[in-house]
Amino acid sequence: MADSPQQIRDLRGRIAEVVRATDAKNEMGKLLEIAASGGAVAITRYGRVRAVLLSADQYGAMAKNEDSDLDRLTREFNQRVVRMNTPGARRAAEALLESTPQELGGAAVSAASRGRGTRAGAGRNSARRVAAG
Repeated sequence: MADSPQQIRDLRGRIAEVVRATDAKNEMGKLLEIAASGGAVAITRYGRVRAVLLSADQYGAMAKNEDSDLDRLTREFNQRVVRMNTPGARRAAEALLESTPQELGGAAVSAASRGRGTRAGAGRNSARRVAAG
């Protein structure tokens, strides 16, 4: 969490209203109106932000976004696991483990010279070409 009140912004990018905790107790109605209208209120104690008051809609949007990021990452991970458990991936791993250091080095140089990244399978094919050549 940001310690500086200037780092706290609402979903529209506006800097939050900053209120000391002691003042927040006395001005809660006003602060609720600010939050309900889409603003954010940073509540400080001893000069550090201790809490942020948001509308229920803003909180829901933030919570949904976190869930969707986690869901997206989970799907990507599961898809990668499925791809890694195919017969082709198994053969590629076996070819990789059976390759000599010279074959691996040649494959790396060949892939780098073609501008290829670390795409799965690129090294295997290059290692076979090096071994055959």
